[in-house]
Amino acid sequence: MTRLLLLVAALLLPFAGPLRADDPMDDLRAGNAAFKEGRYDQSVEDFTRAIMSGKLGADALAVTFNNRGVAYGELGDYDRAILDYNEALGLRPDDATSIRNLRVGHVKRGIAEANLGEVDAAIADFTKAIELDPSHYLAYLRRGQVLAESGQHELAIPDLEKAQTLAPGEEQARVLLARSREQVAASRAAGAPAAPPAPPSAPAVAEEPAAGPAPVAEAPAAGEAAGDGRRMTATQAVNMRTGPGNSFERIATLPAGTAGAVLGEERGWFQLRLADGRTGWVYEKFLDPQG
Repeated sequence: MTRLLLLVAALLLPFAGPLRADDPMDDLRAGNAAFKEGRYDQSVEDFTRAIMSGKLGADALAVTFNNRGVAYGELGDYDRAILDYNEALGLRPDDATSIRNLRVGHVKRGIAEANLGEVDAAIADFTKAIELDPSHYLAYLRRGQVLAESGQHELAIPDLEKAQTLAPGEEQARVLLARSREQVAASRAAGAPAAPPAPPSAPAVAEEPAAGPAPVAEAPAAGEAAGDGRRMTATQAVNMRTGPGNSFERIATLPAGTAGAVLGEERGWFQLRLADGRTGWVYEKFLDPQG
């Protein structure tokens, strides 16, 4: 937690100067302060206002989605945290912090699902975490544990072996692996399916936290809101998507100067109708009102 607080404190340093009253950086600063104080609900509200302003550049928007995801994670809302990490990665696909946090989010959601007896959902989340970072041991350990505790020892053994290889000193992996091997050997000797083992006696490993709010490297640019019925022009090449968010499918990349009629507005995105009849959503940062 100390590391998280240090990251949050570092985030505040670039924003010490005076800000416009309508500047979304005010909301970012408020969100960081609320996070530092453990007021995660308020932090989510502040980050949401910044996102919905439509005035954040791509890098700043990606960081804000990541930061809100961390706050959602602290609230135990892993579904929304994962959605926000994916939004961040839609803007910065190779961002190491968002990839790490997304992996952590899937592991934590998988643990919550396993505790509710939702084995298939838990395995799916652990599998996704492994796809995101095959070099980290924790998702292998947790998937192996769920498989073992559901009696699927032969499937559990490769995961537990991989976890032990990646983290040789991890005691829980060693205990679970030994028990699964014993169960498989006993079932083969008896010609019967292996019975689920008793819960592991070794202490559970500490679950890693998501990385705390990261610095925003880009200040937002000023923008003008436009009501429905107005026309907007793309200020640079920009993606048009099927919905108001970077997780929605890309329809096309609009060249700079493309104009469209405003049909609606949501979460800082404008829905436009182009001259060829296509409709889609574009983030406000990359649009200017057409005179």
